[in-house]
Amino acid sequence: MVGDGMEKVVRTKKGKSKNRKIGMRYYDFNLAFLILFACAIGLIIIYSASAYIAKSKNLESTYFLKRQLITIGAGFGLMILFSFINYKWFKFRVKLPIPRFLRALLHRKSFVISLPGTLLVGMTVLQGYTSFLAPIHNGARRWLVVGGFTFQPSELAKFVVIIFGAYICSRKPKEINTFWGFIKAMLYVTPLIALILKENLSAAIIVTAIYGVIIFVNAKKTLPYFVLAGIAGVAVKVGVKFFGGYRSDRFEILENVETSEKGQQILQGLYAIASGGLFGKGLGGSEQKYGRVPEAYNDMIFTIICEEFGLFGGLAIILLFALILIRMFVVIMNAKDRFGALVGVGIMSQIGIQVVLNILVVTSVIPSTGVILPFISFGGTAVIIMLFEIGIFLNISWKIEYKNRLLAKRAGKYYNNNRTLSLR
Repeated sequence: MVGDGMEKVVRTKKGKSKNRKIGMRYYDFNLAFLILFACAIGLIIIYSASAYIAKSKNLESTYFLKRQLITIGAGFGLMILFSFINYKWFKFRVKLPIPRFLRALLHRKSFVISLPGTLLVGMTVLQGYTSFLAPIHNGARRWLVVGGFTFQPSELAKFVVIIFGAYICSRKPKEINTFWGFIKAMLYVTPLIALILKENLSAAIIVTAIYGVIIFVNAKKTLPYFVLAGIAGVAVKVGVKFFGGYRSDRFEILENVETSEKGQQILQGLYAIASGGLFGKGLGGSEQKYGRVPEAYNDMIFTIICEEFGLFGGLAIILLFALILIRMFVVIMNAKDRFGALVGVGIMSQIGIQVVLNILVVTSVIPSTGVILPFISFGGTAVIIMLFEIGIFLNISWKIEYKNRLLAKRAGKYYNNNRTLSLR
């Protein structure tokens, strides 16, 4: 069970002063540095990929760079703030008494209001408003304008399902592992996912996948979930292809990239990757960014990285994300409690899923989804919320306590059931 190794505090014979030393907190500066490094790379590539586009729109060449700097600044502010706010506040719950005349009717003396449940209900209402009443932009109702800023609720929905999924799995882990417990858990989020699906298939898939990963990690028997995931994948493909409307066109475009007029984005992206060779054309040397690759600074930014820095540059970005995920895995394995571990699993899965989907799209393995490359692509809501989530993850790491005097002194390793996991 995740997080079990962190639940017991080691005591020594020399009193509380020794315990304070041994209980020195761990803060994952390595993960924070990797995230900062990824954002810095993103800023460089965004400027390279967007300068021409900005000028073609009679804007400053640094227009998109400045906007991304503001976004990252806001995101880092939230990241630092929430890295020192106890993540356990997100599972806050209060029990309220039921009036006596209603107790016999309801067969209970009290009811519980939880922050995760409240967030889920509020998010469902917000997404419902967005899907039906928000202004249409680029043919879809996905954005809200708040105080002059564009906000995409489906990005916030990813965080909400992480908190809610971790909450219900940590509260009643055995119940969720039963068939009816699983059905009940899925019914909780079905209205939200259905509302997201109405306007944004890729976001609905990601939200469902994140929620599914949390339940999967909580489970003891994993085979049924693999079977269910396979069935769901086939069902989504068949449903989209035959009943997806404009979404089904993306499969036809993928199958006929070279002949389809709408396949030029993918085709030009493949040209960019191929023309970069092993070592690339150098920073700023991309030719495809001059109007040939749409959204070159956004969801297609990986193609520009490969063109300017070559195959090795693309592999370096993949390695960077691998290091981020490894750091997150180590923290999850040492999390202080089940809730913290499962929140970490949700955040880790969100990053991993989006990286995989983005790279599969730009390499023409799957149809276009519009999913950005985390921390590197140009973005607003998505970047801020993801950095906010990293702040929560850093707080999970900060709650880890070293349980060995030598490790506390050297900030070395943490021993868990005769296994050693390196934290440094």
